[in-house]
Amino acid sequence: GVLYGKDSEFLLDELRREARSQGLELFVASSSGNDDPRPLQFLLGNSDLLLGIDDKQLYNSQSIKSLLLGSYAKNRALLGPTAAFVKAGSLASSYSDQEDWLDTLDELLGQAPRHWPLSLYPGHFKVLGNRQVARSLGIDLASDADLGRRLAEGEEP
Repeated sequence: GVLYGKDSEFLLDELRREARSQGLELFVASSSGNDDPRPLQFLLGNSDLLLGIDDKQLYNSQSIKSLLLGSYAKNRALLGPTAAFVKAGSLASSYSDQEDWLDTLDELLGQAPRHWPLSLYPGHFKVLGNRQVARSLGIDLASDADLGRRLAEGEEP
């Protein structure tokens, strides 16, 4: 499930397309970032996991505790949205650090500007998993390197 707000609603079409292409059903719920637990409870009751997205209104240092406690109470994993969330108790996240962005930029600079995309995700990334959280959820989590390799292979055209 995906909890989204006005700043992240634009991501829903892409997330739905990707879910369909993988044969997955995507549940979404809108939240204004207030203390209303109903959107989160709806997602946790209807989804196998909570996919955190880059929306600072919803996923921040003030909200992490309630998101994680709610997820664990329903035996659901929270994925992402950043490496900091993994350190706080999220199961895993993919992320791009400065080196990854510089590698992506270097590839772009090797092309004529007319070939640059209007927007893009970095072509390089890392995966960070939380083994302690995986154990508590009964999940056998592969190594970060293996998860990253498998994710990258899945993104190959």
